[in-house]
Amino acid sequence: MGLLPVLFTVFIDSLGFGLIMPLLGPLLLGSNSFVDGSFSIESRGWLYSLLIASYCLGQFFGSPILGTISDRLGRKKILSLTIVLGFLSYLAGLISVINFSIIGLFISRLLSGVASGNYAIAQSFVANASQPKDRAKTFGLLGMSWGVGFVVGPFIGGRFALNSFLGAWTGPFVIAAVLCLVNFLLVLIFLKDTATSQRKNEISFTTGFLHLKKAFNHPKLKVLFYVMFVFCFGWGFFTEFSPVFLIQKLSFSVEDIADFFAYVGFWIALSQGCLIRPLLKKFSSQFLLALGLIVFSILLTLTCFVKNSLQLFILVPFFAFFESLVYPSAASIISNLTPEDSQGEILGIYNSVQWAAIGLTPFFSGSFVVIYPFLTPIISSICMLLGFSILVWFWIKNRGNFLNETYY
Repeated sequence: MGLLPVLFTVFIDSLGFGLIMPLLGPLLLGSNSFVDGSFSIESRGWLYSLLIASYCLGQFFGSPILGTISDRLGRKKILSLTIVLGFLSYLAGLISVINFSIIGLFISRLLSGVASGNYAIAQSFVANASQPKDRAKTFGLLGMSWGVGFVVGPFIGGRFALNSFLGAWTGPFVIAAVLCLVNFLLVLIFLKDTATSQRKNEISFTTGFLHLKKAFNHPKLKVLFYVMFVFCFGWGFFTEFSPVFLIQKLSFSVEDIADFFAYVGFWIALSQGCLIRPLLKKFSSQFLLALGLIVFSILLTLTCFVKNSLQLFILVPFFAFFESLVYPSAASIISNLTPEDSQGEILGIYNSVQWAAIGLTPFFSGSFVVIYPFLTPIISSICMLLGFSILVWFWIKNRGNFLNETYY
């Protein structure tokens, strides 16, 4: 079975995220809202922002702790525990929407974020099971698994959002919970554990903040962490607030938003699984990272000028392709610059950097995106350009010695 259980875990994480994510905008901002009608549109915008931030906060704290513990105790045990936690988070979400509890929904998203911190463990499995020269391609398979889940999740979620035997909004939570149980059995039966590390790194609830400090002061990796921080801020801004942009600019419904996310996920999965692989063989990860950032920035700017859904859907395959160059390239560089017994810790730090950036986006937007929906593609594009500029500055400063060292 090899890495199949790990890839399936990433698929289920993405599927669960994709099932729920398209609901949040209509749930809080739409006409069939979960929130009392006395709330202003600005207040709903803030609630929407904070609900997204709660998931990211869970990822921020969960990812480095889970990565470090998995180095010490074994990846299979911790991966299994996160899947159980994911099941409980969707169960909490189900109870919350049945009882119209906004606090319960916040708790559900927080727990789901912690559980999805297992992506660092999945990356560690991949790093331990592949050679440095093959890691960009193998990390691409993780991206493909995420993308496939993000195709299926929104498609199913949009159609079961308001049609379930338990009532409106409940269907996606039921589906996600059941799939977590299937995932748990698959990991328990088929996944083989990897070797544990003899290093005893300190674990605490402040680990996420300590890891950020370590990330931005790392002698070899800090430039990558800075680049991925601004990239994830921009990409997170786009994915989190594109429903607002789509509702206000193109009058998208719940199903329309779900179809949009599914369509984006399809092209990301196809790109990371197939389309970018010839480039990964021919060009360095460093070059592809820079290429992905600058072209993606240009394409996001063009999103501002779409006048209908057809124009938007024509643009999506192109920006999905170049977005797909960024994640596997960065993960490959980081993994190749990391000792074998620290893969879980460093990749956990990497995930903390990403989710800290994504988690910050709601606090920089709040109700402004609701009032000015064009902020979504504009801010996202600026972030991609900034990431590219950091890479170019580093390349010039180091006279072309561009992140090409390895521990192997």
